[in-house]
Amino acid sequence: MKTFLENYWVVFLSQLTCWMLIVFNIGVAAGYIVVIGEIFEPLLPIIKVYIPFLDGPMRITSAIWACVMLPLACIPQVSSLRFVSVVAIASTFVISGVITYRFFAPLHPPATQESHRVKYISLSRRMVLTLPILMFSFDCQTLVFQLYASIAEQTRKGMRKVSILSVGVTGTVYFTLGLFGYLSNTPHVSGNILANYDPIKDRLFAVGDVMYSFTVITAYVLVLFPCRDAVFILLYGYSTATHESYHGAIPTLDNLMATCLLSIISLLLALKAPGILFIIALLGGLCSSSFCFTLPAAFRLRLHALGVTPASSRELFVAFVMLSLGCIGGVMGTAVLITGMS
Repeated sequence: MKTFLENYWVVFLSQLTCWMLIVFNIGVAAGYIVVIGEIFEPLLPIIKVYIPFLDGPMRITSAIWACVMLPLACIPQVSSLRFVSVVAIASTFVISGVITYRFFAPLHPPATQESHRVKYISLSRRMVLTLPILMFSFDCQTLVFQLYASIAEQTRKGMRKVSILSVGVTGTVYFTLGLFGYLSNTPHVSGNILANYDPIKDRLFAVGDVMYSFTVITAYVLVLFPCRDAVFILLYGYSTATHESYHGAIPTLDNLMATCLLSIISLLLALKAPGILFIIALLGGLCSSSFCFTLPAAFRLRLHALGVTPASSRELFVAFVMLSLGCIGGVMGTAVLITGMS
């Protein structure tokens, strides 16, 4: 009886995790679609001159989704997106460089600008958004299995190298982007740093915004991989990241059908979303806190309790810290959802 209950809970929790992964990544994908709309909305006066049909944010968002995002999302393997990923990374460096350059070489002479006091800490009710947003930034962890299956050195050491390098580089780039973006626009800073710049007056940012859209599009495509694999695990018991252990891969037709369905759902959600901050707070608090903090910490503590892999004092401390952060983030995300803060 005990064995039966243990097996039941294993199956139940596995399926629950898959469903949470599907919901989380669809929401993340919807968030990226919202960002695409925010990037191109200021460029509408320029776009309408050449393509009159694209005269609104909804139309241009839908057009980019249908012509670029959906076709790329249908690619079956992460390894096939290496060139696209390189372009996306380069675009991130470009927009970071543009923002840094504009700080040191402002569009308007310094004499015409008012000096404002920089506030590095701001106490307000919107501070409740900070922790869920921080947890939302860990959404890349849902791609761990797909990335592990695509790297040449499939070992813990190899994965550690990839993780340290990627986190270090992207962390530095986004810290630079956020710092100089804030310092250049204080005190009138919106949630989306790019929204603080006018691409019509500053054509440098018109180019930068278009290039940064490649980064967002690539992120949208990548985040659908674990979502699609979760669907395949529910249907077949395995996914494209583990199919080499089986005799056959996922059929192409099934891959296309799952991709189109998930993409359409994310588009409809994005068109109805009240704002990107609401999506980030909700998913960051409720889902990302579970996937990236609570579940890994609970799994590590369980392995230690069963004696399978005893943990050191440092590992136990880290596990308890992650568990605490996950619980706090979940509560804060729920508060954001209930109060409708956006």
